[in-house]
Amino acid sequence: MTEVAELIAGLGEYREVELPAGPLRYRERGSGRPLVFLHGGLANGDLWRGVVPRLAADYRCIVPDLPKGSHRLPMRPDADLAPPGMARLVVDFLDALGLDRVTLVTNDSGGAVGQMVAAAHPDRVDRLVLSACDTYGQLPPRYLKPLRLLCFLPGAGELMSRAWLSPLVHRPFFASIVKHGTPPEVLRSYQEPLRDAGIRRDLIKFFRGCAPRHTRAAARGLATFPRRC
Repeated sequence: MTEVAELIAGLGEYREVELPAGPLRYRERGSGRPLVFLHGGLANGDLWRGVVPRLAADYRCIVPDLPKGSHRLPMRPDADLAPPGMARLVVDFLDALGLDRVTLVTNDSGGAVGQMVAAAHPDRVDRLVLSACDTYGQLPPRYLKPLRLLCFLPGAGELMSRAWLSPLVHRPFFASIVKHGTPPEVLRSYQEPLRDAGIRRDLIKFFRGCAPRHTRAAARGLATFPRRC
């Protein structure tokens, strides 16, 4: 087993829970106060492979694969996957696992979703950890805004999500945003789910729903968030 494979295995075995929006896979490791990890778009829980094994001795680490294009189980066709709907999905996930209050550890658009959860449901969040995430006027980030607009043209979103399957697209993209590179095994886990039409549909729904009004509303709500960010 390679070092990267060992790190991914360190996230724990996959489990599955049925939510109102559809089935969600997640991994869990450790015990103690719960930490829930929220990743960004075109990624999955493998993003946290270097973090969870270091924390699992002291915390219960819970890593869902959110429906943002690199998940394996499509959501229901009528699922609301815009960022506020994704925040609702996170709360439903906490309910399904019987979690009252958690620490949310977030990255990228997962940070935007975490802000929305904390703003709308402050009683469910003990702490909010934001790392390199979308916030306020940047949802999606500037360099993705033109692609989001293209998703509203008939068929364009489908073409773009299929293009992500090409190494000529996804490798340069990750090389431009990840300082130390992304291992091939992880890139494959991000890319391969998009061969499924249902996964592509979920990605397009999330991407279309991204808009700065959601993060600005969350920022206003966070002004009265009573705990630590």
